[in-house]
Amino acid sequence: MATSLTISAYLACLAMERLRESKVPTDTILRQVGLTRAQTSNYEGRIPFHKHAALLEAAARETHCPLFGLRLGQSVNVKDFGLLGYIALNSTTLGDALRNVQRYSRVYSDGADLTLVQEGARAAIVQRVLDPRALGSPQAVELGLSVTQHVMSALVGFEIRAVAIEFAHERLGPTSAYRRILKPPVRFNAGRNATIVEANLLDAPVRAADNQLLKYLERHAQDVLSQRSGSRDIRHQVQTSIASRLQSGEPTIDTVARELGMSSRTLARRLSEHGVTYRELLNDLRHQLALRYLKDGWHRNSQIAYLLGFSEISAFNHAFKRWTGSTPSNIRAAR
Repeated sequence: MATSLTISAYLACLAMERLRESKVPTDTILRQVGLTRAQTSNYEGRIPFHKHAALLEAAARETHCPLFGLRLGQSVNVKDFGLLGYIALNSTTLGDALRNVQRYSRVYSDGADLTLVQEGARAAIVQRVLDPRALGSPQAVELGLSVTQHVMSALVGFEIRAVAIEFAHERLGPTSAYRRILKPPVRFNAGRNATIVEANLLDAPVRAADNQLLKYLERHAQDVLSQRSGSRDIRHQVQTSIASRLQSGEPTIDTVARELGMSSRTLARRLSEHGVTYRELLNDLRHQLALRYLKDGWHRNSQIAYLLGFSEISAFNHAFKRWTGSTPSNIRAAR
């Protein structure tokens, strides 16, 4: 893929603080994930999103704390999210803040996004990892949902009690530990990563919001986004869209084209100008992700099949053998 998806280094810096507090040798971890001390001490810098996710996984492993990301998310400060944090702090209501985070999330990270979905008397704040190289990282997901719950309460000045919190992955620790940290009921293997709240909470006012300051901050965010637009070619955009949808099954070219604001015919033509087809990009992405998941060793073969959008493990095994000439089990055994 042509361009690396990135995220503010703030959370990585925070993770490094926790590692040092736990007396964990950080140099080894940094070498493992391909980051430097300089990158993880510059709170205003940016790092590749997949390395951010890899750092969280390594931190959970080395501290023997399977809920590392979940705990880390409860210690954040809204203002430390920079421009995006100040936009949220100056939005009129909680709903406005969430919609603004949805609109301007790429200011902070283009490796994940957030969508506010109205579901009758309730609302779901749905989060997706967009970086294909980080799709298998439950720590990044749990950090994101933990941050959302913590920040919502900070914005309105009282504890937001979610109806439920949903995770697409299996639980990483005892359910009771999730409840102690997050409070609301938690659901695993839910098909999405989301925080469910009563819709009337979206009308709660944000404390000390300044509408005039918000207008200035939004103009600044629009300038930042316009400078970044066009930096990713169509192949990168397509694979990012595919990656965000794989857990729901194999995405069609029509679905991806709609997300990118064009017809499937136009998308196919633009891809052909780069010498590739939609199917080739889909297969290449699945192939690379399968190898990464097997190398990381976090998931069983059945889980990898699900993450890659295969309805049956046999279909995954067949595709993998076509890509590599071997089976997932043989590759895993040879690690």
